[in-house]
Amino acid sequence: MKTYIVLLRGVMPTGKNKVPMAQLRQVLSDDGFNNVRTWVQSGNVLLKTEQTATKLEKYVQNLIKKYIGPDLAVMVRTGAQLQKVLEENPFQEGYDISRVFFVSFKTPPREILTC
Repeated sequence: MKTYIVLLRGVMPTGKNKVPMAQLRQVLSDDGFNNVRTWVQSGNVLLKTEQTATKLEKYVQNLIKKYIGPDLAVMVRTGAQLQKVLEENPFQEGYDISRVFFVSFKTPPREILTC
């Protein structure tokens, strides 16, 4: 089994994108995922599965839509992928690390042409 970090985009504590973490953990556990853990009301999940990352993204998106309601974008990453982002951060020395943020795209962005 492989450990994945599942990131849900647009989770809100109230309103149309509300995803209660206890309910999310239950839905994922009931569906056979192992060691399901969530982080506060963030929409971040850690779990173990035999599925590939690509299949897991769509599968979790469908489970959330079916059992909880919101149709959210889902990104799946490994710990090694996130560690690489942190290690390759160009803003390390001379920067307040608590003020440095990163963005992870589901797919690579299109090249932007500038004039």
